[in-house]
Amino acid sequence: MASGPALTVPRLSVEVLEGQAAGGGGRRSEERWPQEDRRFKGCSDRDGASRERIAALMGRQFCPEESHMPVTVKNIVLWRKEVENQPGILASTLEPFAAGGADLQVVMGYRFPGNETKAAIELYPVTGRQLTKAAEAAGLAASSLPALLVEGDNKPGLGHAIAQAIAGAGINIGFLVAQVIGRRYSAVIGFETPEDAKKAASLIKRITTVQKPRPRAGSRKK
Repeated sequence: MASGPALTVPRLSVEVLEGQAAGGGGRRSEERWPQEDRRFKGCSDRDGASRERIAALMGRQFCPEESHMPVTVKNIVLWRKEVENQPGILASTLEPFAAGGADLQVVMGYRFPGNETKAAIELYPVTGRQLTKAAEAAGLAASSLPALLVEGDNKPGLGHAIAQAIAGAGINIGFLVAQVIGRRYSAVIGFETPEDAKKAASLIKRITTVQKPRPRAGSRKK
């Protein structure tokens, strides 16, 4: 799964920041975070200073960990096949993709309601001649059902906001599968027509666009 870029930031104590904010320059600290990609966790320093205090001294209203990555909305083609509901069927379906070095982003397997003997497997992406031939040989075919892959920063109420916007436009959702990993979410949404998918994509981008936080009044300008 995709993840946001790691942040490497200077390791500044509150005393150093206070000295710089006062205009005296303050003493400089050569201490920095280790060079591996570690996040500025909690936006607090080793002495236990609060994120609000550090953010204010740096002339910001938010810390690096709280900045948002833009949402991505992609039209995708799911490859699908109906199978017998029995042990090992998923593993055998995925085998040629693993052998071909495919990096699958979406894999769904589910039993048909009311028919315990049948199931379906859907996956994405299938690209290139080799993997396309492998998919076809395994009995998969490109689905005609329009679908979107939506990824972005997670926050409470986001699923409801997306569903409400789509419902308000009179668009019916064919299916939806979503999950959260860490602070990021990923969702696959199916629609009945390409036009519905296009409209939904615009709505999702609009309601998930995060405005850049404004500096607090009276904050120090850089």
